[in-house]
Amino acid sequence: MPDWLIKPPGRDFVVFTAAWLGAAYYLGHERGALVGNICWFGLAFLYFGLMSEKSVLWMVSREQRKNTELVDGLRKAMGFLGGMNAGMAVLSALFLTALGDGSTGLFQQANERRVLFIGFAVGHLSQALFQRFNPPGILWYIYWIDLAMAAANGYCGWAAQ
Repeated sequence: MPDWLIKPPGRDFVVFTAAWLGAAYYLGHERGALVGNICWFGLAFLYFGLMSEKSVLWMVSREQRKNTELVDGLRKAMGFLGGMNAGMAVLSALFLTALGDGSTGLFQQANERRVLFIGFAVGHLSQALFQRFNPPGILWYIYWIDLAMAAANGYCGWAAQ
């Protein structure tokens, strides 16, 4: 079994997981999953979008950082990734707001909520699947959180009533 698969969880992983499970318990599984989406996609927006100068550094070895064309290209790709995550965070926030007290009439039908939750699940799952071949470190943490968020959103889509 690969080392990255059996690495014990770090403190941040445990804290994030406990906070997310607390939100799901307190708010219910749908609202808890949406709060998790907002936090996770929001963090990705901050790190990859607004801090792309820093996020690119863990992708490029010290020797390769002299290649400004490579670093600049990856930095721009990080910004694109951050922008996509911003969209998912905003969509999650709008979804959560619309659920509110039900007065907007949006997303009150199970099929409407199911479509969005399955879309979020696919987004998280795609990240987990593509990251499984990356080196350990922060990517290990990202992999498992995305996998957990895919499961949570998938469950919400399946269980929507």
